Amino acid sequence: MRGVDRTFNISSLFLTLTVFKNQSVLRSNTMRPPISIGPMFLHGDGKFVTYLQFFLFLRGVLDTDVHASEVKMLDGIVTGSDEEAALVKALRTAFPTSKHLFCALHCEDNVREHLTKSGVQVNIREHILRSLFGSCGISASTDECMFEDRCASHLHCSMYARTVQTVSSTCRHALFQSSSTTAKSCGVHRG
Repeated sequence: MRGVDRTFNISSLFLTLTVFKNQSVLRSNTMRPPISIGPMFLHGDGKFVTYLQFFLFLRGVLDTDVHASEVKMLDGIVTGSDEEAALVKALRTAFPTSKHLFCALHCEDNVREHLTKSGVQVNIREHILRSLFGSCGISASTDECMFEDRCASHLHCSMYARTVQTVSSTCRHALFQSSSTTAKSCGVHRG
């Protein structure tokens, strides 16, 4: 599984979509595996128990798949999603040895929304977003040393130091919980 995301309501129902890199196929122009649509789940709520039922079903299928067992696929599984608490908790419960990444696109949207609701001026808000999510931003750090340096370089500015501290604390967990790097997107939105 590469990415998991719940869509907006489809009438009174939700659709949770998974995507993955199909390792058995290569794109001719990039020589990389394409991102393919995986199992989908139509459900009536966004509760932990509901997501857990879906992910435990997927876990059961993967556990009984001969090919998956032979290559120990579950040992190296990496999942990515937005920050939906029930979905993340269910993923971590069903796949306890997996690494989980948060989608930088969703994180950026969440920070933008928070700053907007907090009344932060547009020019300051965009500066903060570039500092956190730009190509040289905190979330683009490739190791903890770079992460620390980039965080420290932004803390001197008191007008947004608190936001940087809060977001960088969340980012640290998402970026380095299992020596993994940031997910530039969860795959559901971009490849």
